[in-house]
Amino acid sequence: RMLREWTERLRQRLDPDEDAWRRAQEPVLPIDDLPPPPPQHPARADAQSRARARAAVVEALNPAVPVASRGQLLGREVELASIFAAISDLRGHALVHGSRGAGKTSIARAFGDYADERGLLVIYLSCDGGSAGFAELFRPYLDFIPAYEADTQAAIAALPATFGPRALAGVFARLSGQRIVLIVDEFDRVTDPATRADIATLVKALTDLHAPVHLLLVGIARDAHELVLGHPSLRRHLTAVALRPFGHDSANRLLDE
Repeated sequence: RMLREWTERLRQRLDPDEDAWRRAQEPVLPIDDLPPPPPQHPARADAQSRARARAAVVEALNPAVPVASRGQLLGREVELASIFAAISDLRGHALVHGSRGAGKTSIARAFGDYADERGLLVIYLSCDGGSAGFAELFRPYLDFIPAYEADTQAAIAALPATFGPRALAGVFARLSGQRIVLIVDEFDRVTDPATRADIATLVKALTDLHAPVHLLLVGIARDAHELVLGHPSLRRHLTAVALRPFGHDSANRLLDE
């Protein structure tokens, strides 16, 4: 029902003049001696108008495709501000959670774009599977640590093949340049309890060591406890940001924008 309403509203905006089909019946001078096209029947014109409006709605609100640019992220200003407050202002960490198709990846990418403009180094990676251990999950991020961080690079080279959260926090504490945000998308794919416990330890250790590294965890969950907030110690260090489905009023404002 909502899709039909949005389609009709958008059709009216795309074709506001209901008499446009009548003007198509007025004589048209031939171009290159070709006769003008026959006038279009109003019912067919209306059907095409509705089809264009429906296609525009589906393209704009397709939950299967993240937004291509931050300018396309609409209706999530409050949630985006909460992430910035947690990471940029409070120097902490954040967890974005919601149902499938709620826009979690889109808001994470938009945050990364804005954070990059503010001078933070944003490293975005997505989890591959639930069997990955802690070191396997975080080692790819280390490849993006700036080369000018010589002391940190030496500490990274000295890490064993399998390292734990406290060792990684110690490495990050050596950073002396710009602050870094590690975006861990598809975090719900990490199903190993030991790995999740290690990530909880990492969040706390980064805060305790005042390391200039912040985590943004992104995953599918009904509430934050399904991901990591089952660990009581995290509640002081991690801000949970829930992405709720759009209501009817929010959807109408989205169309107006």
